[in-house]
Amino acid sequence: MKNLSNAALSELAVSIPLPPEQRRIVGILDEAFDGIATANANAEKNLQNARAVFESHLQAVFTQRGDGWVEKRLCDVYDVRDGTHDSPKYHPTGYPLVTSKNLKRNGLDLATSG
Repeated sequence: MKNLSNAALSELAVSIPLPPEQRRIVGILDEAFDGIATANANAEKNLQNARAVFESHLQAVFTQRGDGWVEKRLCDVYDVRDGTHDSPKYHPTGYPLVTSKNLKRNGLDLATSG
């Protein structure tokens, strides 16, 4: 900043609340931070509960068959092949071509098929 000197700063007037007002402000901030900590703890607990409900539902989906469900071996519904020995060709429709490129840390990613 142009023309900013120690002399100019020393002449600057700054309002500072009296100690009782400072304590009141600190009390308000302490309450706000306590509320934020409580909200964070509740959000974490809600996230854990949501994960538990999801896992429970996911388990139920695969253990309780719905109407019309039939059990089949994977090779009866998909063309399963061994590595690059006899790889099928990619087709934009139908069953996806799933390779090791589709296996990601968080699960199966079909966006990289083909």
